[in-house]
Amino acid sequence: MAAEDLYLKLDSDTWKEFDFDDTNGITGTVYTDRVMSSAKNLTGFTLTFKLYRRWHRVSRVEQTATIVVAASGTWKWLPIEGDIPINGFYNAELEIADASGIKKSTKNDVEFFIKGGP
Repeated sequence: MAAEDLYLKLDSDTWKEFDFDDTNGITGTVYTDRVMSSAKNLTGFTLTFKLYRRWHRVSRVEQTATIVVAASGTWKWLPIEGDIPINGFYNAELEIADASGIKKSTKNDVEFFIKGGP
């Protein structure tokens, strides 16, 4: 994997608890620069979406994400019941792995809020 930094931008920083709908996934884009102008081509990579409690690095979510448009660096993760933690503030991260298994995670802190529902 090239020695480049990866940065994550989420399309929305909020998800409503218990809203398990095929159209209500968590989506975003991976970039190779801090100003988020150059999308990472995700062709040939596997993706893992992670959520951590804001003050702890203990993973609450660690699930495979799906590439939407590889050349544009876009991806999605559709949570199902039991996959996502309770409401609160989290930090999101995306890990990409190449075919040889070498992994690299996004560098920036991305706040994510799961608001109480139903």
